Amino acid sequence: ILFVAAAGSFTESELKESLENSFSGLKPGEVPGVEFGVHTPGRRLAVIPKQIEQVHICLNLPGFPKDTRENYAQLLFSNAFGGTMSSRLFRRIREESGLAYSVYSYPTAYDRSGFITLYAGTGPENAAEVTRIMLAELELVRKEGLSSEELIRAKDQLTASFLMAGESTSARSSAIGRAELSQKKHLTEEEVIDRIASVTMNDVETVLERVCDITDISSCVVGKCGAAEKELRALLG
Repeated sequence: ILFVAAAGSFTESELKESLENSFSGLKPGEVPGVEFGVHTPGRRLAVIPKQIEQVHICLNLPGFPKDTRENYAQLLFSNAFGGTMSSRLFRRIREESGLAYSVYSYPTAYDRSGFITLYAGTGPENAAEVTRIMLAELELVRKEGLSSEELIRAKDQLTASFLMAGESTSARSSAIGRAELSQKKHLTEEEVIDRIASVTMNDVETVLERVCDITDISSCVVGKCGAAEKELRALLG
């Protein structure tokens, strides 16, 4: 499967002619079949020893597929929880505790599935405490939800980031290509902004039960864990 996405200053007829000259000799092949597994709830942990300065911690929680209302709710949740310098994880772990320089969360959405990743890079002596705080913050937001101020701020930040990304022609062409491959359609700028704006607090609360379930985490810890490894296994295993 080959898609060509273009954005910027070009003449459609000239671009089409150039593409036909470049790719007309390609022969179509067979599209490989894709097998989708079934998610089995539970905890999984991989600890990978590596002689590097920091310990890198990734916690992955089940999320929602693209082109669903839940996907936009999880985008806003991730933004408020760990997506910016005003987010909960950043303030709690870096600003208040000084335990990590890099800490954030981000969602990944596919055609039929998705997940949210929480990441922190810290020293071996702080790895267990950082992990404990991440799990505690997940439990807290699952019980209490986001505040209305957090949701409003997340909408404003996500909308601004989307509009700013659209100013780059390379980002526009990449977005078009990804949409064609994964969603078979390309949403307009207005459609995306409307979907972000239409997410309600109830939508966010609905996704929290899934994306904040600490009994269903796939984790990976890379680095020199040392004495912290036993505690990390107890927290995440």
